[in-house]
Formats: sequence, structure tokens, C-alpha cells
Amino acid sequence: MLKDLSIRKPSNLHLAILKKERVLILRDKNNVISFPLKESFKFINSQLFAEKNLIEEKGFYSTYNVTLAQAILGLGVGYRKQLKIAGIGYSCEYKNDSHSLILKLGFSHTVIFPLDKQIIAACPKPRLIVLKSLDKKALHKCAQEIQNLRKPNPYKDLGIYHADVKYRTKVGKKT
Repeated sequence: MLKDLSIRKPSNLHLAILKKERVLILRDKNNVISFPLKESFKFINSQLFAEKNLIEEKGFYSTYNVTLAQAILGLGVGYRKQLKIAGIGYSCEYKNDSHSLILKLGFSHTVIFPLDKQIIAACPKPRLIVLKSLDKKALHKCAQEIQNLRKPNPYKDLGIYHADVKYRTKVGKKT
């Protein structure tokens, strides 16, 4: 049972456990992520194991295991999200000096959206936003906040869409 729920680390990733602070530190060449440990874990031969009392709470342990695996994958590969902007006159631009996106979304003013330090953005085309991050949760939160600036309109094909999601347009009122 322990082997099924253990996490293997990649060879280029260094793990360290601070027992007093109950923190797991994941480190590669350039980046560091700290991850809180709720219960006591054991680190044996590049594998992380939990004690039996934590394994009995399998729902919590499975969620914790997935979250930790996502952090390891984020350090190894990283996460990426693409947003498409649809609408006449809609566009986006990334300002590197202020680390923010400048969006024209059909309002009477331009929208300036500041980004977190852990998120890297690029606008290769005027209607495409590419977000990258090591933290999956922060990336999805940022993408959702950007999409909430101009939600997709199912009748007119306007708004900010996730590039990997298929949206259907509804038929309007018939006369």
C-alpha cells in the first residue's frame, strides 16, 4: 500500500525536509518551491512515505499526493495556459517593465491587469495570451481572473476563451 502512494522524484530535483517547520523544499537549478507538510512524512531512498495514521485518512492523503506530484511536475516541466481573445477591436499587449497585460476589450478604457511575480506572460499575436508558471493553482487562478474581465458570450462569439476548450455558440431569437 505504501508503494502505491509514494512519490518518486526526478534525478535533477533536490528534496529537503525541515522537520521543525514541517516544510518540504523542492529545488532544481533555478527555482525553489516550499510545500507544507501536515503530518510527519519519511524520506527514504528518494521516495516520500507517510505514516500509517495518515494513510488511514486516504481521501486526504490522495489529495495531498496529487498536489505534491503537481508541484514536482511544475518544477520539472512547468505549466502553460493559452487564452484567445475574440471580438472586433479586442487586443492584448504585454508590458515587460510593469509586468502587466494591457487589454482592449470593448470598454471605453483599456484594462491594465497586473500579473503575479510567479507567472510569465507573452502575447505572440494581438489576440493570444500565453501564461506560464511553475505553480498550477496560481496559473489557473490568473487565467480565470483574466477571463472574468470579459466572459465568453455564447450568442455573439465575443470575450476571452481558453484556447483548449471548445465553445458552442447558441442560436439567437428567431423572428
